[in-house]
Amino acid sequence: GCVSALENNLFRAPVARHEAPETDFLVVVRDGRHYLRAIDGGLHLAGQVHPFARVPAPNSKDHQATVKKKLLTYIHTKLKDGGWVKTMDVVDEFPDVSEAAIRKQLKECAEFGREGADGGKWTLRPGFDMPRDVTDPSNDTPETACLYEALDRGERRLKRLGVTKLHHLTGDVLSAVAEIGRDRALDPAIRTAAQCVVEILRLAPWNVSGALLAALDSRDKVPLQMLVGSATARKTTGRDGAGAKDGGRDRREQAEYPRKRQ
Repeated sequence: GCVSALENNLFRAPVARHEAPETDFLVVVRDGRHYLRAIDGGLHLAGQVHPFARVPAPNSKDHQATVKKKLLTYIHTKLKDGGWVKTMDVVDEFPDVSEAAIRKQLKECAEFGREGADGGKWTLRPGFDMPRDVTDPSNDTPETACLYEALDRGERRLKRLGVTKLHHLTGDVLSAVAEIGRDRALDPAIRTAAQCVVEILRLAPWNVSGALLAALDSRDKVPLQMLVGSATARKTTGRDGAGAKDGGRDRREQAEYPRKRQ
């Protein structure tokens, strides 16, 4: 039969109608306030997302190009029409970018004044023109902005959970975690923490979207841990693994509805 779907240029997700009991209601959180809403006529809920685009990873080529574009646009906006900017002004605006990278970008488009009342300020370099790839509006699509925001959220989540140096599940990381798991002399809490690091990295948006796209392209199986986490993660987060038995049906639906090429 037909399957309803929510689809755009970034993803497709199956949508199904569910009848809600009369005792259920909807809680909306907005600006720190909670609002109760009645559920009239049931709910239409979206299922597993099938991405069409991969979220770029931190420090990847796409990520660096986006950061450079935002940085250059901010600097040029400050300097045009005779304006000026100090290095620390840019550093405060881009806390996740190193000061060395910011100074390098400033040197490309600005001149540094060391003397006089305006000493310590950057002004626009005479004859500087913004690169075409920065000014071209066709590069500023809503999809690009959404992918960058997904990257930013994922990176901030890793930092909030204490993972600041790792972004991918490399062979070295997996080998180290396996070695920790085999060392029975270690505190069980340490072994659990090492496994949690693997789960946190596995569920990063760039790893999830990349694995799902690779599976859709090759018609390969998607690791269940990539979608719901391992048994340890489900126990930690309170997940019960519901829906895992439907993996075969989900793969059949993938075959019937191939990913649309953009």
